[in-house]
Amino acid sequence: MLTGPVHPLLVLLFALGLLPWLLPAQQRWRGLSLLWLLLAICLQAHVQLRDDLIRVEQWGRQWLVLRHRGRAALLSSHGDDLSCRIATRLSHGLGHQRLDWIAVLDPVGTDQQVCWGALARTLQVEQRGRLPLTPGQRLQSDGLSVGVADQRGRMLNVRFGIRVQRLRRSDLRLQSG
Repeated sequence: MLTGPVHPLLVLLFALGLLPWLLPAQQRWRGLSLLWLLLAICLQAHVQLRDDLIRVEQWGRQWLVLRHRGRAALLSSHGDDLSCRIATRLSHGLGHQRLDWIAVLDPVGTDQQVCWGALARTLQVEQRGRLPLTPGQRLQSDGLSVGVADQRGRMLNVRFGIRVQRLRRSDLRLQSG
């Protein structure tokens, strides 16, 4: 079940919707409370299923989560164990138990392969200074993709839903254009 983070106002709305069902004196409000419950559920579903790009930066590392219709993929600037553990917490915290794919723009040691492999169906990593993708290649799943935008491999195009963003590979910072 895709839940992810829930806004406190939605929790309050849901709790208010439950009150008439828990308190016997409030039975006349049960019809209206069903609307409150349904509204809270629909708003949460809308938040979880929208197309989104989430950037997280911590300790000189960056993670970029691409989301489309309840599915997700990840770009990571580093391939070490700490980066994988944070990526796992980030993914699970957003309600995604398994990602479609991960592109790590850094070498991944053999001891970290298990961690990264458990997080996604497909894993592409930098090897011997080479990008996980070459110019013209794309890593993609339905509505989510990353591809090399130039011959030098400095820029990446990321797509989530119908939106496309250009990304500088060296520091995972979004660029305009």
